[in-house]
Amino acid sequence: MNARFISPSLSVVILLLFSCGGQPSSQKGDIVDEFSFVNPVMASGSSPCLIYEDGTYYYTQATYTHVSIWSASSISGLKSAREQVVYEPQDTYYISGPRLYKFDGKWYLYYISEGGEQSMRMIHILENPSSNPLKGQFVEKNAILTGNVKSVHPSVFDKDGELFLLWSGSDVNPGSDILMRSIYIARLANPWTPASKGVRILSPSYEWECQWVSEDGPSSPEPSYVCDAPQMIFSRDKSKILLYYSASETITSHYCEGLAYTSSDSDLMSPDSWSKLPEPVFSQNADSLAFGTGHVSFFRNEKDSLYILYNAYSERSPYNIDNRSTRMQQVHWSKDGIPELGCPLLCSTPVRDPYL
Repeated sequence: MNARFISPSLSVVILLLFSCGGQPSSQKGDIVDEFSFVNPVMASGSSPCLIYEDGTYYYTQATYTHVSIWSASSISGLKSAREQVVYEPQDTYYISGPRLYKFDGKWYLYYISEGGEQSMRMIHILENPSSNPLKGQFVEKNAILTGNVKSVHPSVFDKDGELFLLWSGSDVNPGSDILMRSIYIARLANPWTPASKGVRILSPSYEWECQWVSEDGPSSPEPSYVCDAPQMIFSRDKSKILLYYSASETITSHYCEGLAYTSSDSDLMSPDSWSKLPEPVFSQNADSLAFGTGHVSFFRNEKDSLYILYNAYSERSPYNIDNRSTRMQQVHWSKDGIPELGCPLLCSTPVRDPYL
């Protein structure tokens, strides 16, 4: 993926995205009331996903042996909510990256499972026709072999009724032993059926996307360049489509969030449509005890207030995927309609609940 020229109209936005101004790392003396919460949302968790429906938050995260949903009427209530296992497949392991969606009145869960073959991670899709995702039954609707060595972190983008499936696919970098994870996209005929082959639209190219060793030593077992956890959203006026993705190895402090963008009338399946920013837009902050910040997803309430959900480590070392916690904070729209992600907040900082 070539780094394309960044248009002047986004220059101011980029400066805002890179700045931590307006996002304090702590707010000492604030009192948490019944309308607020403090992070972490989950003390242990990764690949978080949150949906609000009819007065209830539905939350899911990686659980590795099954797929679960937690529910509560407030964000703070999720900490004490009962985990409800909604699907436990046989003969599979390392279930990860669950994403919960509702299309045409039915619930869909997308997740990754190795199915006994570590080199064959597949995207699985579950369907539940119940109006409540904790009622009825999730059943396997389809499994998708992408053709990549491994596929992780599926997500779905709805562009005016046309669905697109995104994921991070692993391939060996030609001429080297470096494993490269890139962002792929495919059209969907319906929530569970691909209508096209996957196309690689984004690959790691900047130094901050190609880190696999932390400053203090922990590293991945093999050199790897990483773009993963894709999430597409519209800009506020829907003139642009924004593709957020995580970069560098997740077990390092370098794990951070990048951003690519295109116009809403462009061909999302064409790599040439996408321009990538040269710096991360959300990354670690030692003052906030937030390291390896990434896997960002967006949550928007009925008042157009915008929040991000992400996972991070609270310590610089050691890094272990089970040591991450899930955090949530409000972000703001720039005057150009691009989210200003700012800096990760200190976990003691009160955050207003989106729906209270």
